[in-house]
Amino acid sequence: MSAEQPWLKFFPTDWRADQGLRVVSLAARGLWIECMCIMHEADPYGHLVVNGRPVTDTQLALLTGASPDQLAGLLTELELAGVFSRNSKGVVYSRRMTRDHKKSQTARKNGKTGGNPNLCSEKENSASDKGQVKRRVKGRDNTQRPEARNQNIPPKSPQGGTGNDDVIFAHGKSRSTWRLLLIGYRDNRLWPITAGPQPFEPGCYAPADLVGEILEPEDV
Repeated sequence: MSAEQPWLKFFPTDWRADQGLRVVSLAARGLWIECMCIMHEADPYGHLVVNGRPVTDTQLALLTGASPDQLAGLLTELELAGVFSRNSKGVVYSRRMTRDHKKSQTARKNGKTGGNPNLCSEKENSASDKGQVKRRVKGRDNTQRPEARNQNIPPKSPQGGTGNDDVIFAHGKSRSTWRLLLIGYRDNRLWPITAGPQPFEPGCYAPADLVGEILEPEDV
């Protein structure tokens, strides 16, 4: 992977908002960033493997410069905090890295075929709708002048999802706060009791558009 993309996508805000990483030691966080660099060069991408084989604790200690005894404890610390997952073969992998890679591959595939087919279809429908509107206006078949419509649309409710990120919504939380909580839930399955029902549960207070933007059904 590093040959075609030598840089690693890294979001400092997401890193600092990750509740799992916040509860582990500085040494454990340092080990995880080292693991991320290894997984960036791995095939499959985002998995802790070298030349297609799972990395042993001894090999990982050599690759990261840690002692085997120290390494075992730090890995346990990261796993208990839910920082990483393991596949059916017990291989460590990063949920975020594998998810981002999948989206990147899909976008690249769509780009080679002219773009996202869903968006292309929407553009075609939009162009057709515009043509119909123009014909109705020209033929005086419009019940309301387009320019007379009220352009001052008020912000929607938290469930609707528009408005400034600093606006305070349910439970005294801004959209920025909800965004951080949803990112933490997506990456670590941690949801504070004070935030109410979890995403996708009845009565969830999180803005619906942020839930749809950050989470996917398989994240539940």
